[in-house]
Amino acid sequence: MAYILRMPRLSDTMQEGELLKWLRKEGDRIEPGDLIAEVETDKATMEFECYQGGVLAKRIAREGETLAVGGAIAIVVEEGETDISELLKMIESEKKGTPRSTAGQKPAETAAAKPAPTTTERRLQASAIPAPPLPLPTDPHGWIKASPLARALAEEKGIDLTKVQGSGPFGRIIRQDVEALAGGSLKAVTGNVEIPKPFQKGEPIKLSMMRKAIVRTMLSSKPGVPHYYLEIDINADPIEALREKLKKVDLQGVKVSMTAFLIKAAAIALKEHPQVNTVFQSDSLTGDHLLRCSHADIGVAVDIEEGGLITPVLRNCEEKNLLEIAKELSSLAERARGKKLKEEEYKGATFAISNLGMFGVANFTAVIVPPAAAMLAVGRTREVPVVRNGKIKVGKEVWMTLSCDHRVVDGAVGARFLKTFKELLEKPDPLVVGLKNFSVGKMPVKKAKKGKKR
Repeated sequence: MAYILRMPRLSDTMQEGELLKWLRKEGDRIEPGDLIAEVETDKATMEFECYQGGVLAKRIAREGETLAVGGAIAIVVEEGETDISELLKMIESEKKGTPRSTAGQKPAETAAAKPAPTTTERRLQASAIPAPPLPLPTDPHGWIKASPLARALAEEKGIDLTKVQGSGPFGRIIRQDVEALAGGSLKAVTGNVEIPKPFQKGEPIKLSMMRKAIVRTMLSSKPGVPHYYLEIDINADPIEALREKLKKVDLQGVKVSMTAFLIKAAAIALKEHPQVNTVFQSDSLTGDHLLRCSHADIGVAVDIEEGGLITPVLRNCEEKNLLEIAKELSSLAERARGKKLKEEEYKGATFAISNLGMFGVANFTAVIVPPAAAMLAVGRTREVPVVRNGKIKVGKEVWMTLSCDHRVVDGAVGARFLKTFKELLEKPDPLVVGLKNFSVGKMPVKKAKKGKKR
């Protein structure tokens, strides 16, 4: 039976997508799992995977066209089927805004045209009217349609996929559906917003009575994520001197930016102050709780030229040396600007950094990106008169502001973290540990190439 292939919801916040490029021609045979087009969402450029086989009879959407989630992309038919007139009439009536008939349409295709309900909406509907279970989405061989991530998560949490209702294209089961059944994506009662989770496992820490009181008080004062700010000035002379030394060393063509130093310093400081590397969570199984993260997954705000920003995440920064961080940062930033990041590459940071110094900004405050409980705002390096050893001289300073989630990080905890962070930048020896053939005290230089003997 012929069916309409529709724009899928490829991210949690996606409302529409632009079809950038077709990967299949009309008349091509499509198998489940084949990539048929590239689609640009609000976060990245992603490849659209076909979840149901057939022959691509007609491409409805043009390259460069923007479609709402559920909009018609193409018509797919079974082998030997040629009459698609009814489906073309249906698509034409949709474009004119008239109600379309669901006659001749597969149940899964009809459901895919509507935006997926939120977790809360599904629960409210289920509690109000006990609806009969929908048919399980399967392929002709009886294989349950579920994404690889959803399968892995279901296995980890011990969830039977036959009991999960899919909200993806054609009823496909996606990660959010499994999390919803496990209670991992409930909306917080106080903030009424979904709380993202870090990409880490960890033991929930039960909130003490004092911590619960702090959460209630802070949310009544500043709903959502209750921010507060700590400011500090950093003597930038040592770190600038170290950067100059690194420029004279052969680093396989890798440029070590100021942001790379900040990430390395933050990773060390987070290991020393794990309270800052902790996130606030809320779900139906454990209620409100804190999750102490064992790895420093640090996000870096990257400006997108067409407008907007995205925060790619460097994982396990405490295990990487400065050069590894610089290489990964450069690669992630380049793909972020090209909107080529995968979902797991820009979600789940446990700490974040926004550096606007290159734009001449002296100081600013940053808005925390959940699930992180803190975000560092970094201004430009500026020359100022300073007192060093009782004498006034010209020095270099950087103004930094730490935004903290008061439900998780108390003022003294944030201040101790900033103190350690400042010490690391002003005495940067630990930042270059692990770099081959380099130390702060002894600086190697590039070896001169031997000339040919005449």
